[in-house]
Amino acid sequence: MIKVNLLSVNLINTLRPLWRELTEHHAQTSPHLDRFGELHPEKTFWESRRRQYLEWMTEDFSRCLTAHVEGELAAYAMVRIKAASGSRDWGERVGVLETLVAGKQYRGMGLGGQLYDQAMKLLADEGVATVQIAVMAGNDGAMRFYQRRGAVPFLTTVVAPTERHPEAD
Repeated sequence: MIKVNLLSVNLINTLRPLWRELTEHHAQTSPHLDRFGELHPEKTFWESRRRQYLEWMTEDFSRCLTAHVEGELAAYAMVRIKAASGSRDWGERVGVLETLVAGKQYRGMGLGGQLYDQAMKLLADEGVATVQIAVMAGNDGAMRFYQRRGAVPFLTTVVAPTERHPEAD
């Protein structure tokens, strides 16, 4: 049985294993980024993300949705609302899907779709019409997932070395 809940702040550390899986997945799907540095040690990257989640959870609107399968945390989605900016008129506020991850053994069960649908409903209920979603370059499966749900590419972010980069010699 699949159950979707809102995560309380005091349970934030339960997300760590899934965040680690997502980070490892990004490393596998985006090896072109290795030249810009290795992944931080797990403790470092989790503490950084944990601080970010806690900061977001103190904002006006943010939610962490979790999906459980037979009592086990299987997937989660972190969404928030922020002030809209930029060249497009999307209203005063936009939604941001900060994270959507399903554990490797739970992929293909529809958990991501369920969490996505619930997150979009939460945001729509708050008056949000447009949601921003960042997808790691090379994560083609995630891009297809979002495009099947109506998402379109909007902004491409690139990284470039400066003269201080080790490969600049």
